[in-house]
Amino acid sequence: MRFRTGGLLLSAALAGGCGNYGEFTLPPVGGAGQGSAPRLEARAAPVLGRGQPGEWDAVDVLNPAIVPHEGTYYNFYSGFDGKTWHTGLATSSDGVSWAKQGKVLSPEGWEGGYIAANGTALRVGGEFWYWYQAGDPPRVALARSAEGRAWSKSPVAVLEAGPRGSWDEQGVADPYVIRRGDRFYMFYLGQDRARRQRLGVADSFDGIHWRKLRTNPILELGPSGAFDEAGLGEPAV
Repeated sequence: MRFRTGGLLLSAALAGGCGNYGEFTLPPVGGAGQGSAPRLEARAAPVLGRGQPGEWDAVDVLNPAIVPHEGTYYNFYSGFDGKTWHTGLATSSDGVSWAKQGKVLSPEGWEGGYIAANGTALRVGGEFWYWYQAGDPPRVALARSAEGRAWSKSPVAVLEAGPRGSWDEQGVADPYVIRRGDRFYMFYLGQDRARRQRLGVADSFDGIHWRKLRTNPILELGPSGAFDEAGLGEPAV
């Protein structure tokens, strides 16, 4: 999903809240099957379709964020009604047959009116934590829920755009969060003033306060003529 932004540069106030920077690496990958190629099977029909005309997800359904919990798969997915992106919930016992549970998050307050979606979810401390895209220019927000339906939102964004002149000065979006050891790692999209989109990473000990890698971006545009020469997005790690 390419995010919508205005053409003006960020204000000095926003640039001043760009967060911390530092140096870090992810821990080594271990476990059985390391280095093996995934086996993918394409199904003839989608497992989750668009809603009926007039419903909140009638125009588009994207970006599933799936968390297994107590024998059920919880799918926090993005739906578009033609004007606004929302987050909905679908549940499944097998990951193939899904039952929609309705819309659970919509943009409000500082998030504006365009998007509260395109996120990733984990179970943290007995709750669902969902990091998602919101605002214009886009930032990363956080919401928490005990059962996946009623959510408590953090009052401000947890990851802001970068300072003037940076590779992510026009916004950050498409968060994908993993947990390794005692840290969270967020892979995300950043956009510069020329609307070029690259990928970066940030780390956190609590999932709320994030530190961007000083040497971001970690994945650059492809060369002229490559399939990714115009932009990158939606990391899944």
